[in-house]
Amino acid sequence: MAFISRGCFCLSIWLGLMLFVNTAVWAQKQITYQKLVWLRYNQNLSLSEKWEMVNEVEERRFVFPGKQHQLVFRSTLLHNAPHNLQPGIGFTYFRQSPQDPRSTSNLVVPELRPHQEINFRNKFGDRWSLRQRFKLEERFFRKVSEGELAKGYNFAFRFRLKIDLYYALIKDKEEKDRVLLTVSDEVMVNAGKQILYNVFDQNRVYGGIRWNTGDKTAIEGGYLWWYQQRLDGKSFYHRDILRFTFYHKISLWKKES
Repeated sequence: MAFISRGCFCLSIWLGLMLFVNTAVWAQKQITYQKLVWLRYNQNLSLSEKWEMVNEVEERRFVFPGKQHQLVFRSTLLHNAPHNLQPGIGFTYFRQSPQDPRSTSNLVVPELRPHQEINFRNKFGDRWSLRQRFKLEERFFRKVSEGELAKGYNFAFRFRLKIDLYYALIKDKEEKDRVLLTVSDEVMVNAGKQILYNVFDQNRVYGGIRWNTGDKTAIEGGYLWWYQQRLDGKSFYHRDILRFTFYHKISLWKKES
């Protein structure tokens, strides 16, 4: 298990480095710059000692002008397995508004997205912790014809590889983490018959600070850099995002003393 964890970590670093090297080449192509703000509610529902469900709602909005970009509803059932391993399955309902905030179209395209994932967690000393996640998504996009929703769905796979690094900046008298610094990098790759030019989908790099306001709640704010290849393979989105998250833990069982 340790070998798998180290291998996943090395692959994350390698992919991240490759993408940063290629950014110099992509910078010569057409890039659309956008600014957004993401507001997210993250609920961790503890079902038992071995099972938990994470539910998320996220509103993603353009700024200047202000307009909805995406709306995301996501649920994931996770199993707390031995060796810091956490596999899971889930589903996302996704609503995509026009990519241009100045568009006169009000078309919203829904997406149905089952997913499977596996997480590895490690702690290093009293203050450092690391999480690695590999996720596979099956994406069903509603078809569009002449600017209107049509019958049926297009389909594609997407592979996501993410690494999160946490540092406990402040601990309380009971040695619980109160203020955390976090950085992350996530690479996404598309696959499927309908993927022609944008095999690389996107890279997201994030840095933020989390304040655990209690044992059950936390708030987090940070900056997200989102670089995404468009369908034609020749143009890209460069998005600067401020993301704010409210974390809420709920337990449906009591631990035996």
